[in-house]
Amino acid sequence: MRTGSSLADGVQDITTAWAHYAEEVMRQTSEASRALIGCRSLPEMFEVQSRLMRGNLQAFLDQSSKIAEIAGRMATRPFEALKQASEARPQH
Repeated sequence: MRTGSSLADGVQDITTAWAHYAEEVMRQTSEASRALIGCRSLPEMFEVQSRLMRGNLQAFLDQSSKIAEIAGRMATRPFEALKQASEARPQH
């Protein structure tokens, strides 16, 4: 039962991480759109686009790192639960 709960918690954590990533990308894209409207030259436009790409890449890397950490925990929890269950069982 603990294993199923741990996996459900992990899935929820991953879903939350992806939701945060999507929110961050939308926020950055909205800011970049407003900045592009105010650009007065081609180099300014390139700078805004460059900042947007760097920001989106960093957001992706940050969330990917969190997701990898969560997945690692999810992979080890079932084994830990099985080990605890076998240790708690009386030996004959």
